[in-house]
Amino acid sequence: MRVLNIAYCILISVHFCFGSICEENIPKTKVLRSECVLSRDSLYLRKGMEFIEKLDYDSAAIYLLKSANSDNIPIKTESYLYLNFIETRLQNYDIALNYLEQYHKNAMLLFHRSLEIEDSVRNHKENIDNIIYSINRQNKTRLYVVIFLCVILLTIILLMIYLQHKGLSVFSKRKKAELEKLNSTILSKKDINQSLSYNTYLLQAEIFKQTTIYAEIKELEKQDKSKNIKVLTYEKQDHLQRELDILFENFQKDLRCIDARLSQNDIKLCCLSLLPISSFGKALCFGSTEINVIKQRKYYIKRKMTEESDNTLLFDFIFSARKE
Repeated sequence: MRVLNIAYCILISVHFCFGSICEENIPKTKVLRSECVLSRDSLYLRKGMEFIEKLDYDSAAIYLLKSANSDNIPIKTESYLYLNFIETRLQNYDIALNYLEQYHKNAMLLFHRSLEIEDSVRNHKENIDNIIYSINRQNKTRLYVVIFLCVILLTIILLMIYLQHKGLSVFSKRKKAELEKLNSTILSKKDINQSLSYNTYLLQAEIFKQTTIYAEIKELEKQDKSKNIKVLTYEKQDHLQRELDILFENFQKDLRCIDARLSQNDIKLCCLSLLPISSFGKALCFGSTEINVIKQRKYYIKRKMTEESDNTLLFDFIFSARKE
C-alpha cells in the first residue's frame, strides 16, 4: 500500500511539474489560469475519491484537503462531504463535525446562489412578457386606428350619398332640364366610389409606412449590391405578412373579389407596390435578391388582371410608376 501511495505521489508530482511548464508557455491570462486551477482541484477531488474506494483514508484525506481549498464552491462542498465521511469512519467525531459544518456552510452558499439565478431567470421572463404585452398592445392600437379611419371614411361616403339623395328630393318640375346631368352624375357614382377606394388604399399605405418592418425593409434596400446582401428572414417575412394582413385588410379583400385568381404572393406584391419600395426591396421581402423574380410575378399578375379579367385600371393604379 505504501508503495502504491509513493507511486501516486510521483505521478501527481510529474503531472503538476509538466503542467507548470506548459503554463509558462501559455499567455498569462486570467481565463487560462482559472481553467488550470479548476482542473487541478478537480483532479485532487477525483484522486481523493479513488483512495476512498481503496480504503486508503490517509491518502484520500491529503487530496481532499487540497481540493477543499479550491475557489470552486461545488468542488469545495463535495470535498468537505467526503472528509466528513472519512473522519466519521475513523471515529474522529469532533473533526467530522467541523467538516460537516463547512459542508453545510458551502451547501447553503450554493443554495443562495441558485436562488439568485432563479430570481434572475424569473426577472428575465417577466421582461420578455412585458415586451410581448407591449407589442400586442401596439398592434391593437394600430388596428383600432385603422378601424377608426375606415369608419370615418364610411361616414363620409354615407354622408355624400345622403346629400345626393337629399338633393334629388329638392328638384322641382322647373328643373327637369337638369335631370339629364343628374343622371350622368348618378351613373358616374361607381367611378367616384372607386376613386374613394383608391384613396383608402393609399391611406392604408401611409399608415403601414409607420411600422417597424417597413423601416427594416428600407434599411435593407440601401445595401451595396456588390457585397453580401441580406434578405428578410423567414421570421421577418411572417411578421411582414401579418402587418400586411392587418393594415391592408380591405385592399386584400377587394383583390380577392375581382375574379383574377390572384395567389397569396400575388396579393403580397400588390400590397408592396402601393409603397415607395424599389423592385430590389420587394425581392428582399420574398427572401430573394433577384429583381427578375418580381418582374416575372408582375407579368403574371398583369395577364390575370387585364387579359383574364377586366381590371386594367386597378392594375395601372397598383403598379403606377409614381409609387416607385
